Amino acid sequence: MVAGHEDCGFTHASSAVLLERMFRRGISEEAVETMRGPLETYLDPPINPEQTVPDVVEVLRTHPDFPRDVLIHGLLMHAGSGKTRLVADGARG
Repeated sequence: MVAGHEDCGFTHASSAVLLERMFRRGISEEAVETMRGPLETYLDPPINPEQTVPDVVEVLRTHPDFPRDVLIHGLLMHAGSGKTRLVADGARG
């Protein structure tokens, strides 16, 4: 099962804001700079969990080393309400 969540705080985050907050909290400039690349890669592209979860399911489902008889479902949970819905049905693969 691949599970993502809607209304995720990271969908509203940016690397620049996080890096600045790290620096203001007293983390050394050198340490902050080592995090710049990974944070820009992870935080700055737009995140759409509605598409990301099915994409991850597809990557796993088509990976040559992943057993074909294992069903992989993709779910989205709303962070506020806890309601969960199916966005990728592994049985239909």
